[in-house]
Amino acid sequence: MTTSWPAARRVAITGIGPLTAIGSGKEALWKAILAGRSGVVMRRQEFAGEHWGTFPVAAVPDFSLKSIGLPAVRLRTLLENGCADDVDLHYLLAASHLALSDSGLVHDPEENRVALVLTHENPGMDRYIGKVLETVGRLAGGEMAGADRGGRALAEELYREHSPYVYGTHSFLYLHRVARVLGFHGPSLFINNACASGLYALEAAAQMIRSGQAQAAVVAGADHPLLITKYLWFKGQGLYATDGVMRPFDERRDGLVLGDGAAAVVVEDLEAARSRGARLYAEYLGGAFNQEAWKVTVPSASGDYCARALREALERTGVGPEEIDLVNPHGAATSLWDAYEARALNALFGRGFERPLVSAFKPYVGHMLGASALAELIIVLLSMREGVVPATLNCERPDPQLGIRPVREPARVELRTVVKMSSGFGGFNAVGVFRAPDATDGGDRGRPGTRATGDQGRAS
Repeated sequence: MTTSWPAARRVAITGIGPLTAIGSGKEALWKAILAGRSGVVMRRQEFAGEHWGTFPVAAVPDFSLKSIGLPAVRLRTLLENGCADDVDLHYLLAASHLALSDSGLVHDPEENRVALVLTHENPGMDRYIGKVLETVGRLAGGEMAGADRGGRALAEELYREHSPYVYGTHSFLYLHRVARVLGFHGPSLFINNACASGLYALEAAAQMIRSGQAQAAVVAGADHPLLITKYLWFKGQGLYATDGVMRPFDERRDGLVLGDGAAAVVVEDLEAARSRGARLYAEYLGGAFNQEAWKVTVPSASGDYCARALREALERTGVGPEEIDLVNPHGAATSLWDAYEARALNALFGRGFERPLVSAFKPYVGHMLGASALAELIIVLLSMREGVVPATLNCERPDPQLGIRPVREPARVELRTVVKMSSGFGGFNAVGVFRAPDATDGGDRGRPGTRATGDQGRAS
């Protein structure tokens, strides 16, 4: 085991903001987790009044930006920019606002160095595809009867209606708009490493803090996969659960269920957070990342890239395998991916290991794609705070061939050091290591709304 790599600044997570199918805000989410709730519902899809089908998905119910407390003056900015119906943007803003409120971090909206790192697999794309299908359905339905339907006329009609939506898929616009509404002026970055994006984004934010470019950062991810087109694509790949039930590591597992929503965390310089009396959920010790560069939708079955990332994350952070209390795997509930992760865990901890505990959380909130790693990390952080590991929902018959023992009933246990794993389409592997704060690190709750003073406390 190598020694931990030097860092000028330690990084702490001080705020969390979940927006999920089973609850928005940490208290609602945790209550639903303890109750063993799943957010999966059957969604009916229509375009231009025509029924396309019904499919299972974990959908956020009755969402409104107004309901999460964003000031009206900030919401006005969205209307001025034609973003009143951009759900991806609304989700990113909502999760970021919830995390900021939870952290108690106060910043001058005109002068600060608060960083922003966003993740999403395709921001604005579902909104655009929906617009295309609505237009095609309308035109095919005869709305343009009697009009010139030549190629130029149709092209002009499509361009007139769709150009704002096409341009609106540029990811830099989401950075600009979130930063503008929330008043961030530090470094910013948009990351798309598929389902592993959240951990990549957290590492990027941590490096900004360690290098001194920022003292605080908001890391937020979102996805809004509620069009039947995305479901049909996953189903066509043989990756969607046939009965709408995710069963990670179960011998009956046969696929994922998409999840709608967003998640955000606030990370800060640890000493600055201490100086303002902030609550510390955990310290981010670091992580490891790699790229398989093999297939897009399946892992490298003959490779060990996931195992390498896990092993390297512990080496980089100076943490021994015996110190790990909980591993939260990707747990996509697909046959190959679960086996791939299980093999990585067995390589480090031994086949049939009892410690650390292993629990996967996607069945509660669905597979939230670009937001999945952050959403599941938030559940991990709440587990650390409460000293309870939620069960792996729907894992009733663990696959004996995998050699792991997922938590099947909520377990009350002190969690000191935990690992979060993510694997994404395209071969992205990511592993993050987190440690509970010491008792001297500020206790369970800081003083929300306070502004710290001095160089070590100001979000400048």
